[in-house]
Amino acid sequence: MSSNNRFSFVDPAKSPVFYGYVILVIGTIGIYFSIPGQTIGVSVFTDPVKDALGLSRNQFSNAYMIGTICSSLVIGRAGVWFDKYGARYVAFFAAITLSVALMLCSWSVQMSEFVKTMLNVDTWLIPFVIMAALFFVLRFSGQGVLTMASRNVIMIWFDKNRGKVNAISSVAISFGFSSSPLWVNALIEGYSWQVLANFSCGISNLLLINFTIL
Repeated sequence: MSSNNRFSFVDPAKSPVFYGYVILVIGTIGIYFSIPGQTIGVSVFTDPVKDALGLSRNQFSNAYMIGTICSSLVIGRAGVWFDKYGARYVAFFAAITLSVALMLCSWSVQMSEFVKTMLNVDTWLIPFVIMAALFFVLRFSGQGVLTMASRNVIMIWFDKNRGKVNAISSVAISFGFSSSPLWVNALIEGYSWQVLANFSCGISNLLLINFTIL
């Protein structure tokens, strides 16, 4: 499969190797970078974020549940966008949205305090609503759209070896997902969850470059 992109710096037809293998690497990285929107990534942030926002574990979990359910209700639109605009643009804008969501998450405490001051109230409902909204964006862009687009862009480049390529990608993703709580927790303890959220935002921006030039 070949694809023309006026923003691309690469001509797949001139690649010394089958370009699908390049897509295999980038698509796998795209799925790996969706970790901040996956349950395995969010779970590591639970304790520091809920404590900073003054939420109980049940309140934090319910905000996550609401964000996830709302995301699932509209995720079907991502498939329509994928068919209409293609993997490159859908993954690109999903990475942008994920970056913005992560940046806002790092400011969630300040946002909560600002709204409390503006309304002159002190209630757990404000950080609860803020986190539910942020979880919606995280789940929709990361766990939903970015994962779907990254996985599908690999599949459309292969026909005969599609099963083998899917197996290779799945093994790499399984290793990355299973190891992520260890290094995410180490970074949270070494720096802070706000710094790590901003760092993840920067990593997502690097992914934007990959999907732009491919």
